[in-house]
Amino acid sequence: MRARRAVVARCLACLCAALVSLCAACVLPPEQTRPSGDIFVATDGGGDAQPSIATLEQLFTENVALSASERSGAPAGYRVYDVTLTQPLDPDDTSAGTFEQRAALYVKTDAAASDPLVLIPSGYDLANADRLDAITELLVAHQLVIEYRYNGASRPAGDAAFAHLRARAAAADVHAFVLAFKRYFVGRWISVGRSRGGSVALHHRAIYDGDVAGTVAVATPDIDGAPDGRWVAALSSLGDAACRSRLQALQRAMLSTRRAELFALFTASQPTGTTFVRIGGDKAAYEATVLDLSLSYWQSYGKYPCDGLPAVSASAATLYDLLISSVGDLATDAQQDYYSAYFIIAHREDGYPQLPNAHLADVLETTAPDLTRGTVPAGVDASYDGAFDKLVDDWIETKSHDIVFLRGELDAWGAVRHPVAPARRVVEYLVTGVGHSGVRVANLAPSDRDAVEKLLRGWVAADAQLP
Repeated sequence: MRARRAVVARCLACLCAALVSLCAACVLPPEQTRPSGDIFVATDGGGDAQPSIATLEQLFTENVALSASERSGAPAGYRVYDVTLTQPLDPDDTSAGTFEQRAALYVKTDAAASDPLVLIPSGYDLANADRLDAITELLVAHQLVIEYRYNGASRPAGDAAFAHLRARAAAADVHAFVLAFKRYFVGRWISVGRSRGGSVALHHRAIYDGDVAGTVAVATPDIDGAPDGRWVAALSSLGDAACRSRLQALQRAMLSTRRAELFALFTASQPTGTTFVRIGGDKAAYEATVLDLSLSYWQSYGKYPCDGLPAVSASAATLYDLLISSVGDLATDAQQDYYSAYFIIAHREDGYPQLPNAHLADVLETTAPDLTRGTVPAGVDASYDGAFDKLVDDWIETKSHDIVFLRGELDAWGAVRHPVAPARRVVEYLVTGVGHSGVRVANLAPSDRDAVEKLLRGWVAADAQLP
């Protein structure tokens, strides 16, 4: 779900003062607030229309709530803008202040008014916003990638308590970008989210369903609760019994008979300056890393199959390579700090899986959390409130429509899945033989790939009849 586990813009110049309240109200601004000039200008043929880059750049210049700079190295046929939009910290209380939220906007240079836009709400920062998404390429669309609040450069200044890090506010952030651009990119919009970004896309749909015609949620888990106990049984069914027994035996050895030599490797291999304060020290960090194998190994299953699992008697270097290649360095303070927003929102609202680690209880020497749960910075209130999660679940189960869930056969994060509803065009397609990072439309079986592509093209068709 985390980025490491794949190993985890405001309207117009005259809308600035009104946009905060408009976002909360979930309505488009009145027509008279539209500035002179239109991003769409008639082509020489006079029939279709195409976006005017010059007019778009003029809007960037005139709107004090929206800033943008063109990025070099754009893909052929596109211009790319790094966009910043002033957002309310609390969409329900404009007196709480504002923050600057980043996005990356890919604009086609030769486009028709009916061309679609692929909206990609990130679950993290914009580290993966340097390229076109495969679905954008498939649909030959514009693309807008939005950084999640409190990540990257979209972190409010002076809020060490993460007071306004809430899932509903993040959904309102996405809606504000839609309000800012949708009257200029007037073709159909769809949303695409990978892993945690898929959860963000579903959160946005549950509140602002009319913003997009459909959603593709890629490798997106269903998590309810902090922790969510359903995952114990789900993760305990991955692989076969013999494979699970071998992995559990390795974990026990890492925390008992092989602990001393592996812990020595763990501490000796850390780069200079590495610290483990948040997790509780280097011993807790080592234990947390071993605990996390219960999910991380299965996430890497396609790369590290059961027949490649070393014996308990293998060299310390071999065992250590399995541990670190599966889990990585998430126990370090640097990584815990980097993913602070993820861990906080997981504890507060999004939830996190409970791992099947009962077999290790008697060999633990610390109270280290597994790294799926992670840590919350000192002084931050992370009490769990499941109300918003229930709202989203209720919408998915009873009112959702036009959603494609793409799953990986070997993806541990797909162990617990959202329900489907074919009558409402909420469907699931399985990519066989791949883990978390291999879930892509292109990797589907040919018949499934054709079906998904047909659905997507239907969503963005100019004459589509959608709810």
